Amino acid sequence: SSDLMNYKYSQNIYFYSADEEMPMNKMDFTAIIKTFELFALQDKAVFKECIFHVVWGGISYDFHDIETCKGKKNILIWIADELGSVPSNYVIERFYVIFKNHLRKEIPNSNIYPLPLFTPLLNLPKKGGDMAKREYDVFFSGCLNKNRILLLWGLQGVTGKIAKFLYKISCVRGFGRLVSWIYCGKQFDFSNKIKNSIIKFTDGFYHGYTPQEYAILTSKAKIVLNPRGFHSTECFRMYEAMAAGCIVLSEELPPLRIYNNIPVIQVKDWSNIYDITSRLLNNIALMQKMSHNIYDYYQRNLSCGGIANYMMNVIKTNKIQ
Repeated sequence: SSDLMNYKYSQNIYFYSADEEMPMNKMDFTAIIKTFELFALQDKAVFKECIFHVVWGGISYDFHDIETCKGKKNILIWIADELGSVPSNYVIERFYVIFKNHLRKEIPNSNIYPLPLFTPLLNLPKKGGDMAKREYDVFFSGCLNKNRILLLWGLQGVTGKIAKFLYKISCVRGFGRLVSWIYCGKQFDFSNKIKNSIIKFTDGFYHGYTPQEYAILTSKAKIVLNPRGFHSTECFRMYEAMAAGCIVLSEELPPLRIYNNIPVIQVKDWSNIYDITSRLLNNIALMQKMSHNIYDYYQRNLSCGGIANYMMNVIKTNKIQ
């Protein structure tokens, strides 16, 4: 027997966790349940045809503990695997449709579909509010891992070519350890670099603001920076910022259908961060328009309702079994 922990939520919704030391958190669970509720409201018939198996964690083996139901459309919803593992053929053959977070690219001619992150249901302003009245111009708070050193260097004024060269060197094992020793696990504060801003690197994961404090600060920010996380640019900070109608400045997102035409400013590196933020902050009318577009995109595509609609349409039109 594997260490999957099974939980039956309803007749057609089952939860599985791979790691009892790091179970699904309450905010993720609440957002997923909200998505199912909206799915059922949109098309109850399609919802009843399905058995949903929600798997939490980076599982690399073949899900033998999951019992699929004959005569039903078994749907796998695999979340929280930030490594972007692709399900094995055994898993692919057992499920009618597979929705998965953190895919690195589309998988053509398969029943595997990218899945947006489930944004925690926090109290955020509707329609983003008036950008001119927001208290903070730029906001970022997060731990300094190796992938975020490019942002650190950009904030320190290191030019693009030099930053890229240094980053390539840092990927070499010996130099990488040196770079990590110099930077990672330390605190840096660049809040004074841009007026009325909070730009801080913390010295560890969960060493910054509480989730509710972070949500409040996000809702008060005009621009939110979204550097790469431990493995991917698909971070909750981007989703939470869009839900609050913030302008998002992000490293490049993976080429997935769920991000088609996303109104996020994507950069290859952070060497022009001060130029980009300055141009935005000097055009509040443009930022207000962008804020509305970002909020609307989030509601249509990435909110609980948007995800419910997306999942329903995929299940109804899936031709691969």
